[in-house]
Amino acid sequence: MSGFKYRVRYTRKGNTSEIPCVEDVTGVGALSALNAFHRTMQLQAQLSSDKKTVLRPKLAPSDYSIVSIAILYNTDPSGWNKGETVESPFDLPAKSKNPDLRPIQPLNQDNMMAFMETAVGGRLAE
Repeated sequence: MSGFKYRVRYTRKGNTSEIPCVEDVTGVGALSALNAFHRTMQLQAQLSSDKKTVLRPKLAPSDYSIVSIAILYNTDPSGWNKGETVESPFDLPAKSKNPDLRPIQPLNQDNMMAFMETAVGGRLAE
C-alpha cells in the first residue's frame, strides 16, 4: 500500500529564538505521518552530504513544536502534464504534545543475587 506525502511545519529551539523548519514525510494517513516525523526528529540526526557534519542533532520532545501539517498532492493525477503541487493543511488536535520516543535508560538495579557474594562454600557458591 502506498503512502501519501505530508508536509510538517515545525519550529526548533535556537540559541536566541525559534527557527521555522519544514519536513516532508510519507505515511498511509496523517497519524502515521506524524509518527514517522517524531521518529525522525528524536531518533535520527540529519547529516550533510559528507556524512560528517551534523546539520540537525537528535531532538528532545521539548526542543521542537509542530505548527501545522498538510497533505501534498499534484493537480495532475496522471503525472503527464506536470501539474502544480498543492498543500492542503488541516488542524492539529488542541493541546497536543510531542511523545517521547527516545530509548528508556535502564534504572540502576540492585544486584538480585547479592547474598551469593557472601556464600563461602557449597554447591550454590561453585
